[in-house]
Amino acid sequence: MYTHFIEKLETNYDKVFNYTGGHPDLQIVTSLAAQYTYAGRTYSGLEHQAVIDQVACNESTLSIFSTKGSDSRLQYKIATDLVLKGNVEEHLAQLNKNDSLLAECGFSRSLYRMVSAFFVKDVAHGMRAKKLYDEMNKYHPMLTRKSDFPFAILLTANNNESASVHAQTMNHYFKSLRERGFKLSDALQSLTQILTFFDVHEHQELVDYVAQLKIEFEHRGVQVKKIHYPFIGLLALTATDLQLVEAIVKLEQQLRVSRVTNGAKELALIIAIQKLVFDYAEVQQAIHTTQMTGWADLLHFSDGLLYFSFHFIDGLTDLLDINLNF
Repeated sequence: MYTHFIEKLETNYDKVFNYTGGHPDLQIVTSLAAQYTYAGRTYSGLEHQAVIDQVACNESTLSIFSTKGSDSRLQYKIATDLVLKGNVEEHLAQLNKNDSLLAECGFSRSLYRMVSAFFVKDVAHGMRAKKLYDEMNKYHPMLTRKSDFPFAILLTANNNESASVHAQTMNHYFKSLRERGFKLSDALQSLTQILTFFDVHEHQELVDYVAQLKIEFEHRGVQVKKIHYPFIGLLALTATDLQLVEAIVKLEQQLRVSRVTNGAKELALIIAIQKLVFDYAEVQQAIHTTQMTGWADLLHFSDGLLYFSFHFIDGLTDLLDINLNF
């Protein structure tokens, strides 16, 4: 059923792997291949590298990309987005303009701010996002970091609701899902943020839905890890039913034995979810549903989740068995 998709994905995987030699890691090789495949494009290492070099040498972004400890994963992500958008010079100029806008709104300099620049609309939007980010930080100071900049931007694009209410809802979802067995992590925070995408007010049924989706996958032999949490959130927003769960499991099984997940088996479920969610979005767009507002940005954003470095906090909380009073 998904033979053509997997063939295209494997072709892109081979091209990315051969060009990069598996660098920076196999997870990113697979993620890049998937992103190009979703876009219906064939990976070109020379094209990608040229844009990486162009961004790294750009006067406005040079200092960010040359900073000690700068995350090469995000550099790959930013360059990939520019390649797939086309008109690199024009979009890079707009990206720099938006990045400056975010600086004016109080966001500190980082590659995460640069990723956020893809989604910000204007100063008013940037200010709403900064208010939400600050409120998030009040509730979860240990988990809220620069990697949450893009979430704050995405979630405030189409609403003017109270940042305090928005953050309270995230906190409610966080506590509720912790009680349902979800592990303390950045990934759990990301999941709770995604659940507020369409409505900033609490809906307990969303918590129940997410918890049940996890159970359904596990009953079918799929191991759900923390890295999968945000993507289960995407499924909840699509009102996923058991038929779609079955389809995702079948695709996950095929991807698990494909070479594209060698060394990164946890990506099989993520790619399967993204593929089916992209298909859902195309169908919904075709019938002009009003719920499609913002979906393109959300799907674009979901491509970037695997490029975020969340491992420090996750590892720290596991090591110390921290029980934070959220």
